[in-house]
Amino acid sequence: YISVTGVQTCALPICPLKDGDTIHQGATITTGANSYVDLDLGPNGNALRVEADSTLAVNKLSYAKAGVLIVNTDLEVKKGAVVANVINKLSRASKYEIKTPGGVAGIRGTVLQASTTQVLCLVGTVEFRPTAGGGVQLVIGGTVYSAVSGTVQSATTVQTSGLAKSTTGDRKSTRLNSSHT
Repeated sequence: YISVTGVQTCALPICPLKDGDTIHQGATITTGANSYVDLDLGPNGNALRVEADSTLAVNKLSYAKAGVLIVNTDLEVKKGAVVANVINKLSRASKYEIKTPGGVAGIRGTVLQASTTQVLCLVGTVEFRPTAGGGVQLVIGGTVYSAVSGTVQSATTVQTSGLAKSTTGDRKSTRLNSSHT
């Protein structure tokens, strides 16, 4: 079961999400047990998977083209985890952040899983700013940062193979609309 809240396309505050639906910034996506939703973020950073038993707030999705594409993607993991697959490296002026209770992950071009307790980077580098302070933590491909212990460790084979499976394969996706300026 997948639901979207904060969207005015139905009479109830919780609306079932169907393949091919469009949702907008301000939406909250909640997935149930044994479910997930794949989102096509378009120019705002390729693909995003909201994993089972998760809640994600889509705070900001916008982009502008002034010679170079500048995107502003602001997502917030309130429960569970998301997997971001940002294939096309974003410009320096762009901002793609995933907020979690443990801190904020800044992304330019990477594959990562951000949950309420950790950030696992499969490819690329993530700049993570812990809520507890201590400066920016660089999380490079193949490592995981624990917001609980404040440490970076090598990711296990189980962690990375599970993450790789969720970023590949044939799947339908839901389109997120971003505002264009």
